[in-house]
Amino acid sequence: MKRLLAALTLALLLSLVAAVGAASATHSEGQGPNNDFVNGTAKLVLVPDTALQIHVNAKSGPNGEDPQGHFFARQEGFFDVDISGTVTCLNVNGNRAVFGGVVEQSRLPTVQEGSGVLIEVQDNGEPNEADRADGFLVPPPPPASCPERVFTNLTSQGNFVVHDAML
Repeated sequence: MKRLLAALTLALLLSLVAAVGAASATHSEGQGPNNDFVNGTAKLVLVPDTALQIHVNAKSGPNGEDPQGHFFARQEGFFDVDISGTVTCLNVNGNRAVFGGVVEQSRLPTVQEGSGVLIEVQDNGEPNEADRADGFLVPPPPPASCPERVFTNLTSQGNFVVHDAML
């Protein structure tokens, strides 16, 4: 149990360091990093007093090539959710990003390891609550490429930094 707690603490610290570095990036057209990325966290209230937390740190080349990163979804309360995995695709267009991933760890019987996720986020600037996200699970295999858009209405609130690299 101590090992698991230490590993989760380390993962959280690494996520915070990556998010702070990304938050300092400029979003001006033609300036900033040469890669696309999305970093941040959202909370989706499924049941009163219970929120699902979705977190991502993902990056890729400017055309979605070589996607890298990790994600997790956690919830305690009505029912416990704890899934995490690796990013398999990223598609950034302006202030929106769609990422997909493979579930590598799951403590939820209905979510099997090897299944996938597809999540869309929207960076609406400040204040933090202005950003939106939504997503869903997909059966195996996980997505190898991400569509440009998944949803017309994003429901959860959060704080994301989305960067669309200019070619």
